[in-house]
Amino acid sequence: MKKILLIILVVFIITGSVTFKDYREIQEIAVTPTLFIDTSDYGYSVTAQFLSADKEKNSPVSASGKTLEECYENLNKILVKDLSLSHTAVIAISTKLSSKEISKILFFFKDFKETPLSLNLIFAKSSDTLFKDSADYSLSEFLINNEQTKPLYRIISDCQSLGYIALPVIKKTEIGYQSLEVKKMEVSL
Repeated sequence: MKKILLIILVVFIITGSVTFKDYREIQEIAVTPTLFIDTSDYGYSVTAQFLSADKEKNSPVSASGKTLEECYENLNKILVKDLSLSHTAVIAISTKLSSKEISKILFFFKDFKETPLSLNLIFAKSSDTLFKDSADYSLSEFLINNEQTKPLYRIISDCQSLGYIALPVIKKTEIGYQSLEVKKMEVSL
């Protein structure tokens, strides 16, 4: 009986009758290495930079919404492709956000199925800090060489054990990105 079930299962997989729901073609997704989250009159504003072979299509795209989920849905509506956070390396949070709003952001990304726990969180004053030059990828180099940046899993651990987060506030200069200060904020999860 087990052999018959195994044979039937193998036949379904080989013939393509069984599909994997999480599988998407590369042409169907928009990969974003960097997100910037800010406040807006409507609630939140999310600005995303997308990877594209065409440099003209690398310009940032913004969407607003009452919640982060709504911002994510609105970005998907603006784009022709599905937004994928599976390769996101950096989430920059506006220095204007309150600790309550930052808690909501951490909850969203902690529970979002595509979020890589290795992504880094930083503070930035504006999206211009990150997206001035669409061809510039020196932010990744800054994150690798800066001891003040922490991956999401360590930030969540700090929130749960210490009750606060400490993230660098970055600024882009002629020589690259620099940390202006470390901003400490009480956040509860």
